[in-house]
Amino acid sequence: MSGETVPTIPKTPWPPQQAHLSAPPSKRRPSMPPLPSLRVVNHDVPIPGHYRAHVMRAIEGLYDVQAAYDKAKNEANDAVEAHKRDLELFSDHSKEWTEREKQFRDKIQRLQDLLAAAGITDQTAQTQGGRNVGVFP
Repeated sequence: MSGETVPTIPKTPWPPQQAHLSAPPSKRRPSMPPLPSLRVVNHDVPIPGHYRAHVMRAIEGLYDVQAAYDKAKNEANDAVEAHKRDLELFSDHSKEWTEREKQFRDKIQRLQDLLAAAGITDQTAQTQGGRNVGVFP
C-alpha cells in the first residue's frame, strides 16, 4: 500500500433548496399533479377533499388492524391460560398416579409376605418367557 493511491470521490455541490420544495411529476399518471413535499405542507390548511377517501380508508384499515390485533392477543392469552390449566391438571394426575402406584406396590408386597408366610413358593420363578416349565398338579 505504500505506492498506491486511493481514489477520491469528487465533491459535488448540493442541489439548490428550490429543488426540494415539490416532488417530481408522477410517471404513472402524468396528468395528476405531484404530491406536495412535507416541507411545503401547511398545517393550518385541512386535507384536500380528493384525498378524503384515501384518508378514511386508512383510518378504517387502522381500526380493522387494531381489532384483529386485539382478537389475536386475547386468543393468545386464552391459550396461555389453557396451557397453565393443563399443566396443573397434569401435575395433579401425576401425583395421583404416583400415590396409586405406591399403594399398588405396598399391596403386592403384603400379598407376597402373606404367600411366604403360608409356605407357597413364587410361581413366577417357575415360568420362563411365558412358558410354564414347573410341575403342576
